[in-house]
Amino acid sequence: MDYLYDNTYTGFMTAIYIHYKYKKSTGIYSKNEYQRSLMSSYKIVKSNEEFSQIMEDVIVERISKRALKLIYYTFLSSELNKEYYVIKFINLGLKKGNVTQLYSHEDTFPVQKTYDKVAKEKHRFLGILRFKDLNGILFAKISPDNDVVELIMSHFADRYKSENFIIFDEKRMKAGIYSKKQWYITNINKRIYTKFEDEEEKYEKMWKEYFKSISIKDRENKRVQKQFIPNRYRKNIIEFN
Repeated sequence: MDYLYDNTYTGFMTAIYIHYKYKKSTGIYSKNEYQRSLMSSYKIVKSNEEFSQIMEDVIVERISKRALKLIYYTFLSSELNKEYYVIKFINLGLKKGNVTQLYSHEDTFPVQKTYDKVAKEKHRFLGILRFKDLNGILFAKISPDNDVVELIMSHFADRYKSENFIIFDEKRMKAGIYSKKQWYITNINKRIYTKFEDEEEKYEKMWKEYFKSISIKDRENKRVQKQFIPNRYRKNIIEFN
């Protein structure tokens, strides 16, 4: 039976916990991307913070802290088979312990390689991201290959401690929002975004209103040109517009 999670990290870790604790799955997939088949059955897994935390603790204790970091970065990647890679990685780790140094092993290499890709993109955006000032709110729009917004938020929150800012991932319709004290990640309503994006004045007002009304209950979370900046990133960098 396939296990389907809700596309969140907590949901992913919950599915892995159930896979090991109760019944092995035939595969773990995001329910948003799952391709149903007449030949396979599936179960939708409900996110469970307790189960997720237990699974994280098991990984840290029986494999290593770095292993958990590799898994987390792999989850944030755009790799189509990332869930399969993670299960293979954990299987080996539960048998052998800290396998993070086994870079070329067939069961660790895909996770190690994916981690490197995500980490590289994270560091690239730390260098190339630029903000526009929308009447008191700093705003940056990006379209990364991987889901790196939450990986770069701490850096910019520390750098712009006295500012309000938004880093918007237009590919995933989500944003990191910092309000001078703390940052959090939220999904963006595509209908509202599409309605205002063509008119800058309304666009700015929409973001201001959104920033004021957003609930803090949203998930909180703890050379130069062509060579350095790939063409697919350039449209969101102010200097190139």
